[in-house]
Amino acid sequence: MSELKILHIEDNFADAFLLKSFLDAPAETSQTQAFEICHITELGEAVKRLEENFYHVVLLDLNLPDGQGVENLKRLKASFPDIPIIVITGINDNKVAMDALRYGAQEYIVKEHNSAPIMKQIIQSSIYRKRLESDLYQRAFYDALTGLPKRSLFEQTVKKRLASARRQEAHGALCFLDVNDFKVVNDTYGHDMGNEILKEVASRLQKNIRDSDIAGRYAGDEFILFLDNGDHPIDRHWCTTMAHKIVSALSAPITLDGQARTIKVSFGLATFPESAYCYDSLFKRADVAMYKAKARKGTQAAAFEIDSGPELGFRSEIPKAVNANRPAQINLTAAVLHDLKAPLRALKLNIDALQERNNLPASDLKKIGHHIEMMSEVLSVQLGQFKNNADLKYTSIRSVIKLILDDFVPDMQREEAEIVIRKIPTLFCHEHLLKRVFLNVILNAFHYRSKERPMRLVFSCHEWEDSVTLTISDNGNGVPITHLQEIFKPSVRLRNRHMARKNSAGHGLGLSGCVVLLETIGGRIKARQNTPHGLIIEITLPITNEMPQKANATLH
Repeated sequence: MSELKILHIEDNFADAFLLKSFLDAPAETSQTQAFEICHITELGEAVKRLEENFYHVVLLDLNLPDGQGVENLKRLKASFPDIPIIVITGINDNKVAMDALRYGAQEYIVKEHNSAPIMKQIIQSSIYRKRLESDLYQRAFYDALTGLPKRSLFEQTVKKRLASARRQEAHGALCFLDVNDFKVVNDTYGHDMGNEILKEVASRLQKNIRDSDIAGRYAGDEFILFLDNGDHPIDRHWCTTMAHKIVSALSAPITLDGQARTIKVSFGLATFPESAYCYDSLFKRADVAMYKAKARKGTQAAAFEIDSGPELGFRSEIPKAVNANRPAQINLTAAVLHDLKAPLRALKLNIDALQERNNLPASDLKKIGHHIEMMSEVLSVQLGQFKNNADLKYTSIRSVIKLILDDFVPDMQREEAEIVIRKIPTLFCHEHLLKRVFLNVILNAFHYRSKERPMRLVFSCHEWEDSVTLTISDNGNGVPITHLQEIFKPSVRLRNRHMARKNSAGHGLGLSGCVVLLETIGGRIKARQNTPHGLIIEITLPITNEMPQKANATLH
């Protein structure tokens, strides 16, 4: 019987030695299983070992020098989903155990309850169950003939991609492809030859797309692709280039039954976000484009149709949403959101072009882009379509502040200001959302700084039992105490002698956006007057239940 290779991640050498003695102990039956154990003490080293070597199973402690709690398990599962992981910990807590199993652990073992027979049995049963799980997953979500993702997995994956693309202002395209006259092939030459054609189409598609793209088998002789274009805008030239690449790949002759044959296909291509903003609408447009191509295929090997993009003007999603045979509220909300955001996307593209032509200051361009994105996110919240702009993650507030100052505040203004960053913890929070809120407050302070005295900006933090309050204090914004409650309302105009550049300036658009975004995660923001001048703005965030206590290590 071959050895089972085990990666044991444990920072307590006594516990590691005890577990090794369990596995080295003679078996009570004649059938013995040998184990080869690799013991390491840190999660980072474990990731490197798993990238370089094969292991049958991982034994994981939850308390490590470079990682705490269930986050250790989530990190490993995200990078190595196919390796069975057994949690062996001193934490005898039912909630932690259920969380670990929910996030993919095969077993949860409390160290004090461990023994040699139990450990050996659990390791072997975990490996066996993981193999069964992988086999069932493969059968459920991957097409047995072509090896491509089935429709359900493709849709699930692309919807996640589109959600990410909406947050990151990314671009992509959906391509719906149909093999022409496939029924005639089956009826004339038999299903075996038809299957060979489907496998060849799948193989050629996979070979001619990038790692960031996705190919799937939709149904029968229909295939579907998602082409990721990152943060590069899509135009008709890009669409035509991609279409010709697919045509070239599929139109090459294929040898079947000793004869050279040509695969004929029709496909339609729709772009995100130009054609549509949600998966269902994007798929419909690609499907319609494919049938248009099919209607005029003639004798050519491949015909394609590109859904009209922004060159032909803005196209509202609302009429189709109203007529769609799906939950009306969800469809209409997504359509309204698409229509509201479309001018914002066009505005940003125009500003980018203006920057290239007129050499606008980079900081000004970034501020414009920030306000456009802020308005887009606020619209999402108001229409119930907001998705947190990033997953919960450990965020260095000090780094966030420095990044904002470097990117958005000109050197001259920074040199004129005294900036104090006191002890601020690393928080387990929505990083992107917090960056957005901090950026608004900091820009507000610098924009309305006083000409009468040097700028002073102070950042500090106070931790409570169930929340943390971040405080930004400035002496530049002389908002009268009678107006403090007004500054978080959209487009409020205040007049006072401390305004730096204008006697009448607009407050509230960015700050009111902060209110909306913070409320989505249970946070709040309020302002009070500094002494003798300026503002003190307090941002209170809830401490998430998933945040390990050791995450609050203070940065100095």
